[in-house]
Amino acid sequence: MSEVARAFGARLRSCRHLAGLSQQELAERSELSVRTVSDLERGRTRFPYQASVGRLADALGLRDPARAEFIAAAGRRRAGADAIEDLAHAQRAQPVADPRELGDDFWGSRAELEAFLADLRATRTAWLR
Repeated sequence: MSEVARAFGARLRSCRHLAGLSQQELAERSELSVRTVSDLERGRTRFPYQASVGRLADALGLRDPARAEFIAAAGRRRAGADAIEDLAHAQRAQPVADPRELGDDFWGSRAELEAFLADLRATRTAWLR
């Protein structure tokens, strides 16, 4: 076990407790397995996938700067491994409509949609660094 993995595990456990969630509830919200959440909390996963860390941050309701600190605390995995995991996840995912096709009733204004997409791109770019 690395010190980074132990520290991230402690941070994840603390955030989960503050959110009032069990490991099962966090796993369901993040679409990860309970075993994955447990392994992360115990520091058994040295470098978690950035996509998984992002899902956990979303499920915990973390916002900047807490979100950025949480993601940074996870450490870094090799970019190639993340790309493989992202591809595997994308292949398992159900096809969804282009957000631009959902209309203003779903998204609000065009400006809000563009701001959302810009935030999404910035977050993805930050994860890939």
